[in-house]
Amino acid sequence: MDEILIPIAFFGFVGFVVWIAVSHNTRRANLRAETQKQLLEKFSSGQELAAFLETGAGREFLKGNIEEKKSGPRWLGMAQGATVVIFLAIGFLATSGAEGEGYMTMPGTLLLALGLGLLAAAGLAWYAERKQDDDRSGDGLPSHPIE
Repeated sequence: MDEILIPIAFFGFVGFVVWIAVSHNTRRANLRAETQKQLLEKFSSGQELAAFLETGAGREFLKGNIEEKKSGPRWLGMAQGATVVIFLAIGFLATSGAEGEGYMTMPGTLLLALGLGLLAAAGLAWYAERKQDDDRSGDGLPSHPIE
């Protein structure tokens, strides 16, 4: 009975955590959309809205809506996740016994493959970010406005 109950409880817990994270992000996005809708309804014409967007508060409003994501934190997060998964795999493999016939060998092998895949993906994301930064810096255009 325990052989069936433990995996069901584990996957149920993982599903619950994912559901909590997704519902939190959805609630946050809905709240942001509602706030923006209420703010935009206060303007009666496009000219008033354009005048508002030219002010400091308007720029802050636009900046809050445009999320610029860099791949730096993404590759770093993948590398951290890969490290955790690899060490978890090592723990599974270490508890499987010296002969490798223990019941932890299969999950340990799968987790090790997953961790190495995440590590490779992190390396590719890091390389892509570095390449993108090199392309930006080598375009010959100044990075600041010319006065």
